[in-house]
Amino acid sequence: MLKDTYRALHASRALGGNADIPKVIFAGFKNSGGNVEEALLVNATKWDIRIQEVSAGRDILLLLTGGEEHIGAVATAYFNEEDKDVEVRTVDLPGHREDELAEYMAKTAAKALGCTVTVAAGIHYDGISKEQILDIVAEAKQVFEGYLKAAVNKI
Repeated sequence: MLKDTYRALHASRALGGNADIPKVIFAGFKNSGGNVEEALLVNATKWDIRIQEVSAGRDILLLLTGGEEHIGAVATAYFNEEDKDVEVRTVDLPGHREDELAEYMAKTAAKALGCTVTVAAGIHYDGISKEQILDIVAEAKQVFEGYLKAAVNKI
């Protein structure tokens, strides 16, 4: 259902929607217990960067994708009671460079939302320049900021 909602949003933008403003939509999906839950999807269209939120009890999983979707890095941020600070554990796959972005997003979201946050990130475009990479990273951060504002307001 979430992919159908995303496709409908993407199609509406192709017909004249504003591609420069990240959009926030809520879509229901069934969890393993058969209950309908909300998932938050934030999408910007210039580079097709998407953030999908999945609730995991009181914690959150974010999936950051764009271009050819995959998982290149995973970062989990959690509150360390002993140090009274947020810590991050990051795993990146060989040949991938999403680790810094995933770490930044996990730590920032964990601090803002007061829960454990895992970010799985995978953005891939063939043959792009360094300037385009910087543009993609900037757009990913913009989409993330839009997500975070919506998520904080949802609390």
